[in-house]
Amino acid sequence: MTWIRSLRRSSFNIWMTASLLLVSGVMLHSDEIGSLKLGPPTPAGLEYNKGVGAITAGNLAEAESHFKKSLQLEPKNPQPYVGLAKIAIDKGDPKGAMVPLRKAASLAPDDVSIQSTWGHYLFWQQHYAESKAVLEKAIKLDPQAVRPRVELGDLYLVGLHQPNTAIESYRAALKLQPNDLRVVVSLAKALGENGQLDQAEGELQQAILLDPKEPALFQSLGDLRLRRHDLDGALESYAAALKIQSGFVPAHISRGDIFLVKGNLDKAMNEYAAASKADPKSALVYIKMGGVYEREHKPQEAQQAYKTAIALDSKQAVPYNNLAWMACREDANLDGALAWAKKAVELAPKVATFQDTLGWVYQTRGQYDLATVALKKALRLAPNDPEILYHLGVVYSKTKQPAAAREALEKALAQKKDFPEAGDARSRLQELSATR
Repeated sequence: MTWIRSLRRSSFNIWMTASLLLVSGVMLHSDEIGSLKLGPPTPAGLEYNKGVGAITAGNLAEAESHFKKSLQLEPKNPQPYVGLAKIAIDKGDPKGAMVPLRKAASLAPDDVSIQSTWGHYLFWQQHYAESKAVLEKAIKLDPQAVRPRVELGDLYLVGLHQPNTAIESYRAALKLQPNDLRVVVSLAKALGENGQLDQAEGELQQAILLDPKEPALFQSLGDLRLRRHDLDGALESYAAALKIQSGFVPAHISRGDIFLVKGNLDKAMNEYAAASKADPKSALVYIKMGGVYEREHKPQEAQQAYKTAIALDSKQAVPYNNLAWMACREDANLDGALAWAKKAVELAPKVATFQDTLGWVYQTRGQYDLATVALKKALRLAPNDPEILYHLGVVYSKTKQPAAAREALEKALAQKKDFPEAGDARSRLQELSATR
């Protein structure tokens, strides 16, 4: 198995830059709930206003106390409930925002802002059907409101995976607010997901006109061009991002990836080094460096890079996997290889090539029953992967199952005639035929 395949084990290329990604359930911030408006100078309103001041100052306990006092004085005011929801999120308890937000929404059924916030929260909590109903209701309440249309577009794109319907929602929002950068970028994302790459690039160009000093927009344009196999165009876009911000890490990494594909290892390493200088704590950069070192046949440097990546982020599965594969390939430190392979599978059990690495480690150790189990798991995840089929064929041949071995090896070669171990697969098939 080559290093190129081990790199393919994890997808690092994200079409949209992180700063412009739609909400996908990873993290919810209290500012997504919306701003808290000051209330009237009534006793309940004054308590509420004190809560707003306290939450703005970061005094969550004090804010919570004032919001609860306000509700004691005026139980049917929805705003303190919104404040309590923001506090729950700021405390790291987003699920705790469910009850107060639901209460606020029930107390203000005709408030488009609160209904939009409630719909956004439901989407984030993956209550997609309820979120859709709430957002559609908000649009009916105020057909000129932009936010519920944008939230509905996000729901269709990220939650329901219906980019075509998301496009309709974003375009409806842009008719109301044509120069909304966030919506233009979201529309570009939806068009890209829908395979409308020309239109997606057009929207990204429009976004760049709206904010020509934002490097993430040029990064997204480069990612789109990369998707279209326009490597030179992608390099140009990434260079534009770096011209705006010389230490923009995603652009350095993407340029390094392209130079790697082009076979220019020195330029690739230079880009990764620049990314590491800009962000010394990036585990991803060290994973990339490790890959280059492997290509340069520098195993010690590669191992050190992967170990540094793990030290920076122990939840990254790729460096564990690659360490395991390197040790297995060199038939050295097989105990370490097994521990690393198991860790990669533990972190990402549904990645076929991680299961494949584990199976091959077991094979190298002579533990053929365990190897068969792991490789069959890998094959269920990727039924047409020629290298997994080849590995399974090798194990079958070593466990005296010639018919199964022939079937796996023949299928591997049928999938791809020139995978790295294709020559050995043909030799094994000849041996199996000779002894048949």
